[in-house]
Amino acid sequence: MAQRRDRTTGAIAAPESRPRRWVLPGAVAVVSALVFAVVRPHLVDDTFITLAYARNLAFHGHWGLIAAETSNTATSPLNVLLLAALTLVLRDAVLAAGALFVLCQVALALALRRAGDRAGLPAWFAPAAVALLTVNPLLLSSIGLEVELGAAGIAWLLVFAGERRPVALGVLTGLLALVRLDLVVVALVLFALRRRFWEKAWQSVLAAAAVALPWFAFSWVALGSAVPDTVIIKTLQKSWGQWDFGNGPGLYAEVFPWATIASFLPAALALLAFALCMADAARGGPLWARVRPFVPLVPAGIAHYLAYTRLHVPPYHWYYGPSLVAATLFLAAAATAAVRVPARVA
Repeated sequence: MAQRRDRTTGAIAAPESRPRRWVLPGAVAVVSALVFAVVRPHLVDDTFITLAYARNLAFHGHWGLIAAETSNTATSPLNVLLLAALTLVLRDAVLAAGALFVLCQVALALALRRAGDRAGLPAWFAPAAVALLTVNPLLLSSIGLEVELGAAGIAWLLVFAGERRPVALGVLTGLLALVRLDLVVVALVLFALRRRFWEKAWQSVLAAAAVALPWFAFSWVALGSAVPDTVIIKTLQKSWGQWDFGNGPGLYAEVFPWATIASFLPAALALLAFALCMADAARGGPLWARVRPFVPLVPAGIAHYLAYTRLHVPPYHWYYGPSLVAATLFLAAAATAAVRVPARVA
């Protein structure tokens, strides 16, 4: 039996039976599999580049886009490694992408349920947050890339930061560096905004280094560079004419207006909710107490967005993934928290 404590009354809620605990991950797995079945014919070309790496690694033990050459253009080493492992078992790289998407969705749901339980949020917080991410058009267009893997990592990073588990936090930070280097920005903000973040910080730093540095050293020796070539290529590429990452949503709004609105609306609403929560905090209101564990997600998302804007990289749509994920998770937390505070505050 799992126990949930009501943060308002301090009472322990009725225990949830083990079979019921499997309802959420089971439902998320089924829905995610159906979503992938619908999206499968529309995977973007960068997904198939990643899958080519996974196939070559799984079937030939070779790291490269083509069998004749070793290359280091896979932006997410961990995504390739996981896809290769699943491809080796399933014998189909596209099916492996679907399996990894489902597993990441389940991991995301479990992390959010754990974080929501700890914060005293309603039980529907986790499914609501997963649903908001799953129907986001931009995130749907990124399936097969590392965006979903990063989303699951951000959710578990939030869990370990809230539970003050420095080693687990460091390990996950190291893994996120292997998902995408830019996710370290999100990890650093979540780390720095913990209460007394400096306590046992050295454990987190050592754990992160122990996880990430061996791969970077191997990549330097075996693949020719410590980080993927695309990190340098995309940084030097700069903008697409007048469009770079900072104003990129305007480009997408011109071509896909409704999909762009649906994709970025949660971020806009999250900023509004963040402002309202800060105002509530100034008055010592009840809403702030419930959403406080999720508040660092908004600065983390903003920091990630500003970092990419400062680099003036092209507005590839999946680059917006981490910021949208962070903002959407906070929005879901604020919305579900509002139903448990006085009506005038909600």
